[in-house]
Amino acid sequence: MAREKDDSMDALLKKMNYKLGPIVVLGAPKEFGPILDGWKAEVEVLQKLPAAGNEKKAVFILVFTASEAEVMSKIPSLAAGIGPSTVFWVAFPKKTSPKYSSDINRDVLWKLMEPLGFSPNRNVAIDEDWSALRFAVKGRV
Repeated sequence: MAREKDDSMDALLKKMNYKLGPIVVLGAPKEFGPILDGWKAEVEVLQKLPAAGNEKKAVFILVFTASEAEVMSKIPSLAAGIGPSTVFWVAFPKKTSPKYSSDINRDVLWKLMEPLGFSPNRNVAIDEDWSALRFAVKGRV
């Protein structure tokens, strides 16, 4: 049983283009806890961005957002710490989620992120409640 869980966790990281280095996860819902625990067994998982000048660089960032207001309050402050090689995902509730209602979707998120200097380049399902859109610094797509 536990091995099946590990395989699915590995599959999610692979699907999200994780390679090596610390993973930063911000705003994860409590239901995501078991997945985070699985990741923590394999890699370093941080719950905030490393401070500027810190030798630990965030190479993979996953931010959970449930509303347009939340996107606009979280993302601008993160933008400076996201470089051209950072794998950067923004997770949002699926419209079909029975647990979450939201005023954002893939298209809305795209429009919100563009003025902040990001272009979308991939969409994945995290689970039955969450999808994530990968963004790259404009000009790097």
